[in-house]
Amino acid sequence: MIKKNCAVCGKEFEAANYRYCLCSDECRKAREKQYHSGTGHKYIYKPVEVLCKICGKPVPPTYGGIHVSRKHYHEDCVYNDALDAVQEGAKEADPRVRRAANFLGVGIKELREDLV
Repeated sequence: MIKKNCAVCGKEFEAANYRYCLCSDECRKAREKQYHSGTGHKYIYKPVEVLCKICGKPVPPTYGGIHVSRKHYHEDCVYNDALDAVQEGAKEADPRVRRAANFLGVGIKELREDLV
């Protein structure tokens, strides 16, 4: 038996199969009611707090349709970190500069221009 937490009520239960995520018929009915309540979402997403890997403060999730996209950085943190890297004399291969290019679309030339 596999111990899991119920997706609706959060209680721990023993699942006979790894795919089971509901503990009882009441939770199955509640989940079906949530699905057919007009939200159009199969699953109700629970907010999970993601912390910025640079500053350590919470990053708000972005929503696109029924999927939740979780960023791990604030845009300001990425930009300021890349500026600091360029100021220290980092090249284009530096991870902080590459992160700014991927995340914000800002190249090393733009960063050097902003320093002046």
